Amino acid sequence: MKRAMPLLFLALAAFAQTGTQPKPLTNADVLEMSRASVPESTIILAIQNTPAKFDVSAEGILALHAAGITEPVLNQMVRQHRRSPAPRLASQSAHFP
Repeated sequence: MKRAMPLLFLALAAFAQTGTQPKPLTNADVLEMSRASVPESTIILAIQNTPAKFDVSAEGILALHAAGITEPVLNQMVRQHRRSPAPRLASQSAHFP
């Protein structure tokens, strides 16, 4: 369990040093970290400090809850989703004279 936390921080540090953006975290990533016994606090830190693309629909949250994801992690995922900029539609980027 303690081994997973340094690995996560090393991965985040590697992305920071290369200047490339890490791939967005997904529901599957959160499930994988939870199943690997990554501490809840570390999962929340990863959610706060990494771009994310979560499915926080009712169906997505129910699936995560059924898989054992804790309330604090679910709440952070919803907060992170709210902070993410909404995707722009093609019609929104078109300029009309």
